[in-house]
Amino acid sequence: METPTSNSAQPTRRALLIGSPVGNLTAQKRDVDSMYAVLQRYGFVSTVCCLGGQGAFAASRQGILAAFGELIQQTLPDDAVVVYYSGHGGLTESNEDEDGPAHRRWQLQYLVPLDWTDASFRGITDIELSALLVRLTAKTTNVTLILDCCHSARMARGSARVKAINPLRYPSVSAHIQELVDSHQIGCDFFPEGNRNVVRIVAAAITESAYEMQFGAVFKGVLTEALVEALEFAQADQGEVSWRAIIFRVRDRVAKTCPQQFVQVEGPSKRICFRLEEEDFSGILPISRNAASGRYTLEGGSLHGVRQGDKYAVMPLGASCITTAAQIATAVVKQVYGARSKISLVWTNENRALPRGAQAFPWMRALNLLPVLATGDDHFINEFNAYLPYCRPNYFRKASAEEEQESLAKIVKEEAFIKILHREQVIIREWRIGVDGEEGDLTMDCLHVLKALAKAHHVLSLRGEQGDHSLLSMLGVEFGRVSDGACEPFAEPSQNVIEGDCVYLKMRNKSQDTTLYVSLLDVCADNVALLSQDSPGGIEIPPGKLYVFGNSIGGKLIGQPALWPSDVPFMRQHEDSLSAQEIPCTVVLVITDRRVNLQCLETDERSIRAEGEIREGSGTELMAIIDQVAETCERTIARSGDQVYEHLHYDIKYLNYGLKPRL
Repeated sequence: METPTSNSAQPTRRALLIGSPVGNLTAQKRDVDSMYAVLQRYGFVSTVCCLGGQGAFAASRQGILAAFGELIQQTLPDDAVVVYYSGHGGLTESNEDEDGPAHRRWQLQYLVPLDWTDASFRGITDIELSALLVRLTAKTTNVTLILDCCHSARMARGSARVKAINPLRYPSVSAHIQELVDSHQIGCDFFPEGNRNVVRIVAAAITESAYEMQFGAVFKGVLTEALVEALEFAQADQGEVSWRAIIFRVRDRVAKTCPQQFVQVEGPSKRICFRLEEEDFSGILPISRNAASGRYTLEGGSLHGVRQGDKYAVMPLGASCITTAAQIATAVVKQVYGARSKISLVWTNENRALPRGAQAFPWMRALNLLPVLATGDDHFINEFNAYLPYCRPNYFRKASAEEEQESLAKIVKEEAFIKILHREQVIIREWRIGVDGEEGDLTMDCLHVLKALAKAHHVLSLRGEQGDHSLLSMLGVEFGRVSDGACEPFAEPSQNVIEGDCVYLKMRNKSQDTTLYVSLLDVCADNVALLSQDSPGGIEIPPGKLYVFGNSIGGKLIGQPALWPSDVPFMRQHEDSLSAQEIPCTVVLVITDRRVNLQCLETDERSIRAEGEIREGSGTELMAIIDQVAETCERTIARSGDQVYEHLHYDIKYLNYGLKPRL
């Protein structure tokens, strides 16, 4: 393939396309060709790393590392970069929780190059790939990683070929990593919970399978075939489509071609494809249709805040807001389960058909609206209360004067200031009229903050099953502070944390036969952040295993810094003196018995973030995953033309702490 020349004066779109047809796989060259063609339409300059003679580099271990090194060397600030891999993956697991070198983890993943042999390890481990991505994102933060492989050697179905290789013994892979660490070829103290500058599209979860299968007369990777189709559709439509919306369409396609495979997107997936700009909307859920029954399902349930009677506007792929002209249907929630809901559709178009990638935007809430109290002059109170019914989705109602203590928040206009007070009278916003905005604009800003508070309220209202045999009883938890690289467990149920302190969580599955999935949500004022952003379906903890949140990818305890939310004042006026505020915060553990994605519960601001990752213009935000689409692997069983939902078991644990500013 010929590579077009680039203009060095302008940001360049670069891609590294790797295809490694090891063993029974045959689709890699075709997959690479397909990605090359579609990326060329988006203006990418591609380097191919495949069979000898089919690119500048062979897809051997040294060839892949050399190609990646050249990519890093050539990349300039503001370049957009895609790294694509099609081939086998491998996974090896330790049978014990052993103390050992810093890199030691019980689960290790790797890619399988062309020169793979069983005699010696020549794979490229996840730690090596992470180290390369650290170097790449030091050059540009606009990086997309696409992995059309898997690491699970589970049995394939039908004619599909599983894209995993039989695992090597854990000590062989661990020894390979230790050799690289000892020779200072890689470090292992970077990016707890993943590189937050990288959008990651993966063919399957760590312990699940990905496939290549026959499409017409040829074999293709299932993810690659669907992704190329979705990118071609988006490019032809010439719209600004996010990665999250692209994956909606990809999943719809994969559900038809290879339903046993579930594609995942991790990282900042609200980004517009191949750009840093993000779509600005939340709470959107996918809709699926059961082919046998013809019935529709909303991919969100009680965990996501869905209630019976809620209404959603169904919009096409790429829509960023609700518009009457483009609306396909209105979805009405009929029955709510843990992670899915039954819905009926009222069509607004003549076709009465649901296009692939359709999305449900929250529109009208059922009863039990949250009270909000406004105080100040009569004009301000009347104007604010007039806005409340038109807030979409409509979470709120006007509170009476007697409901001050029960109100979600109190909106106060005092002289030239507008303030929002919440939870024990913490001031979470304070604006000066005429300086921070006009009164009408600031009133709308209040509604934006209130919607975030409503999400936080829902998360803090979740209740699990509890009891002696509950999922909560199976999980041992230790919450504490990192002090000089060591664990310092909190002694009190509610502990004070100073801004900048690094915290950790140890979670051990005490059961003998139940795999647990744990999602970590940090709730601080109006900020809800999914901390477990590298595991969008929940952190998988098999029986007897330990997971430490706050470890680097190499196993070194670093912790996650607790930072003050950027828009919350440090101080508050109390009578004639100023005093530092303390924000009541909570880490919420959502424990489930299968994968459930709760990213739709996130808000825009972050209170705990990875060290060194600061978004331009706001020095205290967590660049955490912001894919706000709820996904779930809750399975459905087709019976007699209807859908029967397996029960989702879940439990909740709250870890409270008070956050104080470092003055």
